[in-house]
Amino acid sequence: MTVARAVGAVLILMVAGLAVVAVRMDQVQLARRVAQLHGEQMVVERKLWEQELTIARLRAPQSVRERTEFMNLVAQPPHEPEPDEAAGRLAAR
Repeated sequence: MTVARAVGAVLILMVAGLAVVAVRMDQVQLARRVAQLHGEQMVVERKLWEQELTIARLRAPQSVRERTEFMNLVAQPPHEPEPDEAAGRLAAR
């Protein structure tokens, strides 16, 4: 093997080694970013769970009853239109 070929082979191996190091650095940075995003996802999912629990508590019949009593609201049954009134609305369309 001549000196030129040996130098060429060493240069090729050095370039390949540097490429491997560069790819590994990118892999480490991306793994760190994935871990960071996973942590953020866990925080957001916890907040979402808390909001769902709050909604469930507010929709509970006892909670609705307590709020209506606190605000002095009077619950009325839903208005059901008279048969003639419903027919009149359909004819008006």
